[in-house]
Amino acid sequence: MFESGYLEKLETGTFETLKKIHKYLYKDIYEFAGVLRNVNIAKGNFRFTPLTYLE
Repeated sequence: MFESGYLEKLETGTFETLKKIHKYLYKDIYEFAGVLRNVNIAKGNFRFTPLTYLE
């Protein structure tokens, strides 16, 4: 991302930019990369940010 100059093309500090970075990093692994999830998720005893805060 740094070497290709990809980050320089993105607006700093926006949620849209975070989604684009997520897609760039994980597009080959997850089909949902870069898409806002529509369910609450947890791993073990850790709960990720609830949807209400993401929207």
